[in-house]
Amino acid sequence: MRKVVLFVHASLDGKVQGPAPWDLGWIRYGPDLEHFASQTLADTSTVIWGRVTYEGMLNHWPKVAANPGSSDYERQHAAWLDATEKVVVSTTTDRSDWSNTRFVARDVPEEVLKLKQEEGGDITVVGSPSVAHLLMRRDLIDEYRLTVSPMVLGRGTDLAAPEMDRQNLQLAGSEAFPSGLLGLTYRRGR
Repeated sequence: MRKVVLFVHASLDGKVQGPAPWDLGWIRYGPDLEHFASQTLADTSTVIWGRVTYEGMLNHWPKVAANPGSSDYERQHAAWLDATEKVVVSTTTDRSDWSNTRFVARDVPEEVLKLKQEEGGDITVVGSPSVAHLLMRRDLIDEYRLTVSPMVLGRGTDLAAPEMDRQNLQLAGSEAFPSGLLGLTYRRGR
């Protein structure tokens, strides 16, 4: 059975987004984050995004290959995203020119359970706090992989879903990077 992984960037105070939608300017992108992201996504064959995250990704990644200022990592990641199955949770958008993209408007937990039964690698929710919260409340996240930035935001969207039940996690890996970024992996204690 495939594993559902949540991959998210968090501040020290547990925020995954600033006060405004797509407020991610506080995340310290660089070699540390690229390394952890590459490790996290190596076994992923399906990504799940909410509409806001999808639109942010769509506005950036398909343009990377043609941008002469793109790094080798960015080009490799853009090619990987293009080839990877993308499932977008949205009730307002249902079409895309981006290859391997499909949309789910309802019964998201049931759709995730179907995906888990299919052949393939990990199913990774990237960012997308509203989708992550929905799957947390339904206890469908098998593994949490997060980067913790040395930043306190004070306000914004919490990592934990409102009104979710307590979940016991087991530390499966940790890395401290020179930039101050932490890479953490936790598995559900089922």
